Parts: sequence; C-alpha cells; structure tokens
Amino acid sequence: MNKRNPYNASVPGTLFTGCEPLRRRVLRGLANGNSYAITGGRRCGKTSLLIQLEKDLEAQPDGAIKFLPRKLDLQGEIPHSATEFFASIARLLVQGTQAPAWAPAAGAPQPYQDFLVWAQAVSGQIANTHGPDWVCVFLIDELEVAAHYLPNDECFHNLRHLLMVSSLTGRVRVVVSGVGTLTQLIARGSPLNNLESESLCALPDSEAKELIAKGFDGGLSAELEDRLLALSGGHPWILQGILGNLWDEREAMNADSIAAATARFVRNRDDVFVSWIKSFGEAGKAVFGLIAKAKGGAVAAHALRSALPKDATLDGALRVLGYHGVVLEAADGQVHANGTIFRDWFNQNVAYVGAE
Repeated sequence: MNKRNPYNASVPGTLFTGCEPLRRRVLRGLANGNSYAITGGRRCGKTSLLIQLEKDLEAQPDGAIKFLPRKLDLQGEIPHSATEFFASIARLLVQGTQAPAWAPAAGAPQPYQDFLVWAQAVSGQIANTHGPDWVCVFLIDELEVAAHYLPNDECFHNLRHLLMVSSLTGRVRVVVSGVGTLTQLIARGSPLNNLESESLCALPDSEAKELIAKGFDGGLSAELEDRLLALSGGHPWILQGILGNLWDEREAMNADSIAAATARFVRNRDDVFVSWIKSFGEAGKAVFGLIAKAKGGAVAAHALRSALPKDATLDGALRVLGYHGVVLEAADGQVHANGTIFRDWFNQNVAYVGAE
C-alpha cells in the first residue's frame, strides 16, 4: 500500500508548524480581555492559525476561565444583513447547550439590540453547561469578506460595541483574520482599533526544518535543506507546496528534483503571487521592486524611502510585505528579500518603480 503524501498546501491546518510566540501572546491576551486582528496575505496561514488557536484554547488547563472557541468562516457563511451576522454569532454562542436559539423578530429595526437581550437571557443556561467563568472566543476567518456583501458598516459598529461596552463584554472575545487593515471596515466613526494587531511571518530555519522532518523521516541532507530554505525563505505555504511535489520523488532526490518541483509549484500557483501583488499596493510594490533588483536582494531601510509614493509610509509598506512573508528586516538596518522564488518571479513578471 502506497504511503500517503503528508503535504497538502491547499488544505488549511495540514502539518501546522510554528507561530508559538504569536500563539502565546494571543492566549495571554485573551485571558486579559483582549481581542485580536490577524493579518496575512492569501495562502500565508491565517486559516491554519485560527484552526491551531482553536486547538490551543480547547487544550487550556482548568483554571479561572473556561474558553469556548467557536470558528466562523465568512467565506462559507456570508452575511447579507446585521440579522444574518448576529444569527451566526448567536448559533455559535449556545452551541452544545440547552439554551434556546435566537429568533429575531421579522423586520426588527435594531437586530443587534434584540440579540443582546436574548444573549443576556441565555447567559445563565450557558453557565449551567460550561460553568460560571465561561468566555466565548469567536475565531472569525476573512472578516473583511462580509464588507462586500453587507449594505453598510452597521455590523462592524455593533461588533465594536459588543466587545467594548455591551453587557457581554466580559463574556466575548474575537480573533479575526484578514488580508488588509481591518480598522478600515468602519467608514464613519471609531474604527475597529480596539483589536490588538498581530501579523503572520515566515518560519525561522528551525521551524522550517521541523516542517521538512514531519514528512521526510530523518529529514533531508543539509545541502538539500539549505537549498529549500533559500528558495522558500521559510514561507510555510511555499515550502509545503514544494515539499509536496518532492515527496513523490523522495527515493532519489537531488538538486535537479528540487528545481523541477519548484518550477511545477510556481507554474501551478502563480495566481496566488498575482493576488499578493494586488495586496501590496503601489507602495509595497515599489519598495519590493528596489529590494528584488538589488544585488544580493537587500537594501538599507533608509534607501527605500525614495521609492515611496506620496502619502505612503515605509513602515506601512514593510508591514504589508512582512505579513506576506516576502521580506525580512535585519538588525543592521538592511531589508532582505525572503527567499528567491518570489523575488525571481517578481523580477520576471512585475513592472515596478525604477525598472530599467
């Protein structure tokens, strides 16, 4: 019987590795009453992180707080109104209890207020199941997707109120994910700046090697490992995609095998790179353009300011590039292209400021 290929970059959560400092910060923060916004590019691990956080919360030792993780994927359950949004929240809130479901009045002008009244009424029944110190943590994937289908930003105002000053403030937390800045989801009034911001990043070498070892018993030779790290920069999606292609050739791997697996990966997933470019914006594209064409793929941070469009900031551009996993900032002030695969693809396919 053939052994199954353990690598599958298309399925979130497969062979999840790393992010331990970030996960510890989030768990501590949730215990202290904070909620979080996780930013990352397409295929950079946002969904996988939420899946892992759900496991982390379920594995928390008995203590003063009983966390109830509840995952909500807004790509699979798209709300078209405030009623639909809070109906999803309500269903998850009483999951696994005997509490009655929320039945919003048809055409209610203030569905959120109706939801709050219902939630307060069922709090005791939730406590009967989970104990008096329960806290529900909603893990909401792709929150900004809702903005394209909701008629206005009422839901986001309501969400901010729910977390900050409602009767449920002490009982509810959220960890939401998105590609861009979630603070812009509220067009008028206070943005969702009550959410603590965290960004995804590439794996350090030790964790990238751990991912390699999960599928290849005993790991690979130091030479092949170094080659994979140089190509991928430890980007978990890129690395796992190449490893999946390599796994079927594991009996006789060499540098040519890696080159073929890399070429296959880029040709099959080039659409994801295109989506990254769109997310970079003009500032990110211009800054990465200077880095990508520089000798050695590194530029002093201060030298990157010349590439910025008007009103853009270097910190903003580097933040976007960082949570896509395509740059690393060194202690000496140099900003490096992270890995050669995306850098080479960029140089071959993208027009950027300063191109010759």
